[in-house]
Parts: sequence; C-alpha cells; structure tokens
Amino acid sequence: MDDELSELTLSVMANRTKYDKCKKNIAQSTPTIQDTFQKEKLYYKDRILHMTRDLFHERCENETINDAHQEYLKSCIEYLKWNDITEMVDGDTRNEVRGGEVTATLTR
Repeated sequence: MDDELSELTLSVMANRTKYDKCKKNIAQSTPTIQDTFQKEKLYYKDRILHMTRDLFHERCENETINDAHQEYLKSCIEYLKWNDITEMVDGDTRNEVRGGEVTATLTR
C-alpha cells in the first residue's frame, strides 16, 4: 500500500514524463545492465566516433540521432563557454590580495 501511495503521489505531483524517465533510469541502473552497457560502448566505440564526426558535415537518416547530436553540441558549447569565463576570471589580476590587503591594479 505504501508503494502504491508513493507512486500515486509522485505521478500526481510530478511531471509524468520526468517521473517515467526517472523510473526507467532506476530500472536500468542494475549492475548487470551497467556492465552490458560498458561492453557495448567499447564494442561500438569506433563506429560511434565515426558517426559523430560525420554528423558535423551531414545529417543522419535517423532524426532522433540528429536531435540528440544537436543537444549534445549545445551542451558542449555551454560547458566550454563557462570554462572560458572561469579561466578569464581566474586569470584576472586586477584585484590581488597581498599580505592581507587588497590592492587594485590597472591593466591596459
């Protein structure tokens, strides 16, 4: 009864699509499934990398792959932008702490 109530509560209160996706991810996280995924990933590695390189120049006949690749690229770009911003901020020496004092230096 407790499990039924929890599932009902989650299905009503949460976005059903996200709930189903979460449920699927939990079901796929068993050690056997993870081990199978790792083996398949190694087996298909070269073909996946070749397909990924090709997707930069042409579209695949599978629209799901095209959409996923576009989302992957967007995520990569956002990640790299944040890395660039972090590096610029870390490299900014205009305000340095020396001996407990903050000194402002101008860089031109």
